[in-house]
Amino acid sequence: MVTRNLEPIYGIDLALRALPAVQGRFPGARLVIAGSGPERTALERLAADLGVANRVEFRGRLTSWQVAELYRQADLLLNPSRVDNSPNSIIEALGCALPVVSTRAGGIPKLVEDGETALLVDLEDPDALASGVLRVLEDDALRQRLKTAGLNFSRRFHWQAVKKELLNTYLEVIESKKIDSSRTRTNL
Repeated sequence: MVTRNLEPIYGIDLALRALPAVQGRFPGARLVIAGSGPERTALERLAADLGVANRVEFRGRLTSWQVAELYRQADLLLNPSRVDNSPNSIIEALGCALPVVSTRAGGIPKLVEDGETALLVDLEDPDALASGVLRVLEDDALRQRLKTAGLNFSRRFHWQAVKKELLNTYLEVIESKKIDSSRTRTNL
């Protein structure tokens, strides 16, 4: 599955181009795309041109509950971005113990570790995306390792962990303001 807006920067066309190679080894493979955007018509046309339209589902914009249900049904999350920071979709998928295959776009290599919490591939390379997908689907040990490591990694984004870090950050800012304020008063 892919959970991105249908815009050129998110590389949905690359996911579609990777699908025939995946279907070569897994004829029943399908691609579920959750998202909406201006590229939908062009992407539907590309799926038809590639001969995979009958194996691609465009679900449109979904609620968080609907996306969570798709995560439970999916075998992996594919993130073919050309440009990105640290996408919530990756964190959400990891939190659902869903293996992730992503490009190395932007901040993604700083978010996840290649081969540990996700598989990372080069940008603009549908063959590499397909190879990553096939590695996850064919290697039970790798898939299980990615699921376990991803789930453990995602816990740092749970509220129980984030609230402590957020509170510490606020306390540090407040303390620095007290120091700045006392310096200002003594310099008058």
